[in-house]
Amino acid sequence: MAASSLSAQEVTDLKSQLRLEKTINEHFGLEVTKLHESLDETKRQLSELQERLHVSEQVTAATQQRAVRENEGIYMSNSSPKTAKITSTKSC
Repeated sequence: MAASSLSAQEVTDLKSQLRLEKTINEHFGLEVTKLHESLDETKRQLSELQERLHVSEQVTAATQQRAVRENEGIYMSNSSPKTAKITSTKSC
């Protein structure tokens, strides 16, 4: 259909429709941009939380290892030769 065969009302309607489509596209374009920004922020926050979790896990592991070493040290000091002498002295 050639433009010359369109009535003035049809041309006006097409222009209105094009303006509406442009407005919709701009609106959704802004919404998509906002969603991308929100997604980027969420990814950044997730990355920070993962790093904090990793550090917390390392601290927990180190604390548990220290507690095990301290407990082993107490066990070893209780069964040291000094304790053995005291035990043997008591039994004499």
